[in-house]
Amino acid sequence: MVETHDPAGWFPDPTGTHEMRYWDGYAWLDNVSDQGTTSTAPLGGKPMPPPSQVAARQSQQAQAPTPSKSKTPIIIGAAVAFVVIVAAIFLLTRGGGGGGATAIGDKPVTFTDDGKDATHPAIHTLKVDGNHVVTVTIDGDDPDLIPGVVVETNQNVIDSVNSQISDLSDVLSGQLKDACSNLREEDIGSKGNAVYFADKAGGAGEELKRFVTVPVGGDFEFIAVLVDDKGNCQAGKLTMTLQAIPADLKGASDLSDLASSLSDVSELSDFLSS
Repeated sequence: MVETHDPAGWFPDPTGTHEMRYWDGYAWLDNVSDQGTTSTAPLGGKPMPPPSQVAARQSQQAQAPTPSKSKTPIIIGAAVAFVVIVAAIFLLTRGGGGGGATAIGDKPVTFTDDGKDATHPAIHTLKVDGNHVVTVTIDGDDPDLIPGVVVETNQNVIDSVNSQISDLSDVLSGQLKDACSNLREEDIGSKGNAVYFADKAGGAGEELKRFVTVPVGGDFEFIAVLVDDKGNCQAGKLTMTLQAIPADLKGASDLSDLASSLSDVSELSDFLSS
């Protein structure tokens, strides 16, 4: 672990192969971003310095061979200002609490995952506020596999949802192996310990359009997968788009109330019919 006071957030990729890479406050993660499109690029165990050291190193490299001493404070100041701006943007866009999860808002967010390792799919941890519905659209590049999604969370979130909606417990009792028989939470590195939602498209090569109802807020791990006809998750490139939509779910005490509340959300018309 690197001793640093750098805050968690998106910073210039220290490897130089991508525009931005995510720093969780202690170490660089595999999550990268290029022109607003996120993907994963494993570091392969390479030790990398924290963002402030990367910025300082880049500012030194940007200096001329014989720099004027009067320009050095300006160059260093610009590098520090850039780091502060990036950190400020991250702090403004994340929700309160949530263990470092990024808050999802009403703007669509798209993730492109290479999916080279079937047993280690990309995990996208997002903080979702209560009284929202998250729409999920997934396309896969392999026409012989079925796009699917698994949403993991902590048991306390599921308990809170069950306490509000009386007859939802059977729906929230799934396991990861039910969605992907060859995967387990401890194998893929999931922090969530329970499946909140899991579903797949109607057939191979079809687009998946589903929505996840969130009456109680919390941290949710969205995992896009490709499933074969035997129920095993396979490697393959995926594109997943998520969007959080406000919904009046406070009055829903059972599945009938919940269905009635969801029918009033106009943005779900395409998803309810799919």
